Amino acid sequence: MDQKKQELLTEAGFQVGDTKEFLGLTKAEERLVESHVQNVQQRLAFADFLCRIVEGNVQAIEWNTFVVTHYPDEFLEAIRVRLVRLSIDRGGGKKWSESEIATLQQWARELRSPD
Repeated sequence: MDQKKQELLTEAGFQVGDTKEFLGLTKAEERLVESHVQNVQQRLAFADFLCRIVEGNVQAIEWNTFVVTHYPDEFLEAIRVRLVRLSIDRGGGKKWSESEIATLQQWARELRSPD
């Protein structure tokens, strides 16, 4: 099991030595755990992307990768849609305002939040 999955299982209350067999996970439960792990990884990556926007360190390819991609995680997808709308409303090429930067930073915090 890779390190990231082990960390997430540990956070969820599983012991470090536990295995899927010991836990008796069904295939459906295994898929749920893997889906959760994927959602957390995507949220963290998108939060990092938002921070790079604030810092002015985003390349066009990243914008296409993160913003054009649709996500199965409803919370992440909602933030993606809000980012697209914010970007359209502000117009291209303009510097992000202080309130927009605060919004992006808040979204990044929300994506990193375990709740």
